[in-house]
Amino acid sequence: MPDITIIYNQKQQTFSCKNGTNLLLFLQQNRIPIQAPCAGNGTCGKCKVTMTISGKSSTVSACQTILEQDCIVELLSSSLIPDQEAGSGTQTSASSACDWNYGIAVDLGTTTVISALVSLDTGQVLDVRKEWNSQISYGSDVISRLKYIQDHSNGLSLLSDLIQRQILDMMDQQCKKAGISSTRIKNIVIAGNTIMQHIFAKVDPSPLAAAPYIPNTLFRDEDSFVFPIFENIDVHFFPCISAFIGGDITAGLLSSELPEKEGTYLFLDIGTNGEMAIGGKDGFITCSTASGPAFEGAQIQCGMTGNPGAINHVNWIETQCKFQLQVIGNTIPVGICGSGLVDLTAVLLDIGILEKNGHLLSFSETKKRLSHLTFSRLKHSLGYRFLEDDKNGNGLFYLSHQPELYLSQEDIRNIQVAKAAIAAGIRVLLQRAKKSLYEIDGLYIAGGFGKSLNAENAAKIGMIPYELTDRITCIGNSSLAGAIRLLLHPNEFDNSKNITTQCAYIELADDPVFRNEFIQQMDFT
Repeated sequence: MPDITIIYNQKQQTFSCKNGTNLLLFLQQNRIPIQAPCAGNGTCGKCKVTMTISGKSSTVSACQTILEQDCIVELLSSSLIPDQEAGSGTQTSASSACDWNYGIAVDLGTTTVISALVSLDTGQVLDVRKEWNSQISYGSDVISRLKYIQDHSNGLSLLSDLIQRQILDMMDQQCKKAGISSTRIKNIVIAGNTIMQHIFAKVDPSPLAAAPYIPNTLFRDEDSFVFPIFENIDVHFFPCISAFIGGDITAGLLSSELPEKEGTYLFLDIGTNGEMAIGGKDGFITCSTASGPAFEGAQIQCGMTGNPGAINHVNWIETQCKFQLQVIGNTIPVGICGSGLVDLTAVLLDIGILEKNGHLLSFSETKKRLSHLTFSRLKHSLGYRFLEDDKNGNGLFYLSHQPELYLSQEDIRNIQVAKAAIAAGIRVLLQRAKKSLYEIDGLYIAGGFGKSLNAENAAKIGMIPYELTDRITCIGNSSLAGAIRLLLHPNEFDNSKNITTQCAYIELADDPVFRNEFIQQMDFT
């Protein structure tokens, strides 16, 4: 049995393992926080580690490596699930806080988990905490996690325990920060997509893996779930609209108050999936597009979520011959988040490095096609190696070499798929509702991504229609806002359930209109 020394986050642990064990599986079993968005298929390149055997070191993908002898494995910082981010909240003194009752509101995302510590007595939000969903070691999307559950007899139990433990740990950290006892937590409200809520509740989500996609529950009857890990705490779930429109969208619609408005509105929540709705006071038509987690950074080689260190805005200042980067936290950039990707893609289209069909020019192509002045300015701004060629002769565009931040052809393809799915979904909803763009009273964009989104650049790459750019309202994390609202006003559960019964759902998987629109929306136009 080989001995494996694991080094990560300035920690060092030594384990023994069976000869022939897959390294990624070994790391997962020992709860080492490594990314594996492709679920170990060897396609994402996010699980890179440095392996040292008999003094010789090499960089390998954990999912493609078999352990056969003693070795030292050091996880690259880029391969680790990033550390949590504690957000701001309304702080209060521990002496007054200790007598209050509290609740935890949770936005249970596929990629990230966000929790808010809320006083049930005053309504104050004391702390907000954001972490990558620890299940990302088992795939970046719900389909990968469904497959893991189906392929492993203990899969559901493992993933359920993993997310429950993560939220318990987040709760304990928040209570500690606020100076209160975790015994003061009385309720937890969970808002997530239908599959994530199933996994958390340890309800088999397998029926959602194949037609006719009938879930075991839509959480509409406040089913009685028992969670021994949350001792003396009542756990509640938002009711879901359908198999693929979950409690997070119900929470978002509730908090947006669109179900109470006259007129016609588009509601768009861009995350690992692009869930959207069209309607208003008389009900909604909804759909879910498998846009993939590109705009949350999980399928982008230098991508990350909107945490400190993420580039969230990019601009090319022609007159000053330089790129202007905005970084969350005003710190050294370590990655690019969704809004930064939209900006960068739009900028590269403007400059001419990126073609409308998605081809990222190589260095030699750029030198031939760009004007001498533009080419010289790019070299002056970013250095001579701002463009390199990958093994297929496509471009690798570098914003920085120290640290290494670039956009690859594969990244561009993932952005194309994500934006095309969103754009096609919008057009299908408009057709079903028999509405033109000029009849839409507003486009509500939910999520942290929407809050930072440059609407003009989003339209430039073809993600949202130009006609709606002057009618956009960014409402932030509406899923978390809805969870907080339900936490403070339990009677809102009935209103939430009413929302679900007034929503129709369109299945896009076999919809010929969607397929046609998706193909048409692939170009950056």
